[in-house]
Amino acid sequence: GYVEDQYIADIIKSCKCMLFLSHYEGFGMPPIEALYFNKPVVVNDIPVFREIYENLATCIDCTGHNENIEMYTAKIIATINTKIIDSHTQIMQKFNNETSARKFLNLIQQL
Repeated sequence: GYVEDQYIADIIKSCKCMLFLSHYEGFGMPPIEALYFNKPVVVNDIPVFREIYENLATCIDCTGHNENIEMYTAKIIATINTKIIDSHTQIMQKFNNETSARKFLNLIQQL
C-alpha cells in the first residue's frame, strides 16, 4: 500500500534488509534510499540494477529460470548478515548533482 513520505525514512532505518525484486524497473529509488541508511540490499539480477548498484547490492536471478528457493534464501540471509561498510558515502558520491551534471554533459557532447 501507500506510505506517506514522512514515514519512509523511519521504516527503512528499522529494516534489516531491503528486498527489491522487481522484474521491470526504470531506476529503482528504494534500494538507493536503503543504501543511504547503510542497509543491505538484495535486487533482482536485471541489467538496470547491475548498472546502478554494481557491488553495492546482492543480485539474485528471480526471472523464473531458477526456482531454487533455498539458494535465494541463503543469499538473502548472507546479505543480512554482511556488515555494510559506509554505503551512504558511496551512494552520495555516485549520485550527486556534480556527477549527474557531468554525465548529462557527456551525453550532450556525444550528440
